[in-house]
Amino acid sequence: MKRHVILLFLFGIMILGIPLRSQTVQSVSQGFSVHVHGQFARWNSNSHFLSDISGEDPGGIGFGAEVRYGFTNSISGYLAFEGINFDTDDEWEKYNTTLYRFGGQYTFGGTTSKIRPIVHAGGVYQNFNLARIFINGTDPVDDAKLVSKGFAVEAGGGLMYYVIPEFSLSLIVTGQFGKYGSNFVNGRDYPFEETIDSQHLFVRLGAGYYFY
Repeated sequence: MKRHVILLFLFGIMILGIPLRSQTVQSVSQGFSVHVHGQFARWNSNSHFLSDISGEDPGGIGFGAEVRYGFTNSISGYLAFEGINFDTDDEWEKYNTTLYRFGGQYTFGGTTSKIRPIVHAGGVYQNFNLARIFINGTDPVDDAKLVSKGFAVEAGGGLMYYVIPEFSLSLIVTGQFGKYGSNFVNGRDYPFEETIDSQHLFVRLGAGYYFY
């Protein structure tokens, strides 16, 4: 009888242990975290001037770094820096953009999930560089450098896979839409006769570490 009681007790511990093991923490999304990623980008513009350039060389590659703070397990804010080079064929003296991103992110699922979908939205400060360019019009320019700056909005989503609770891999797709409100040619303000807009699509593959 005593042996049966012991076996029954051990069996009960095993049964209770199964849900306990399945409910252990698999992912962390609260507190500070740092993230790095590589990315592929495509861009386009409806402006007559930039559409010719984006139509010929629309794709680029780059890198990014991000600091994130999770206020809860679902809601977090982020600050990020991006650098993208569109001159993959070495045909330009300079053809790149830098981005300063900020916004919020919502992470679905709970801490017991290893795979968690995310969505995010925010603002972007853009800094576009292009050289050498030729501009025809009322104020023609020959063999010049263009610097365009402006704001954009972004929205996207993706998946995060947690290798361990503190370390994740991510695949995120983001769309960005904005315009360049300030344009400088050879260091001086240039009055384009049209709106210089931009649209970007990013595919980012990254990794992140969470401090908690």
